[in-house]
Amino acid sequence: MVDTLGHLIQLVVHAANIHDTKAAPSVLRAAMEKSPRISAFSSDAGYYRGTTVDFVEQVLGWEISGDYRGIMRFEPVALRTGCVSQC
Repeated sequence: MVDTLGHLIQLVVHAANIHDTKAAPSVLRAAMEKSPRISAFSSDAGYYRGTTVDFVEQVLGWEISGDYRGIMRFEPVALRTGCVSQC
């Protein structure tokens, strides 16, 4: 996981037979623990189904926005009406 400037935020190494969408929750959990100020993240639409979405909605309590064909945005519900960046 990298920030908008391409700086490494979190790296998790897992077995090659684990699909990225299944491993994403462990990366997100580690990133959130390491950098709790993360306020949103984006991914491609491949992460829209299954494990990642379940983790984002059920554990983080965040919502998903996007057109489901391109870039997906995951963010806390509170950010929908307020400032997305650090204000």
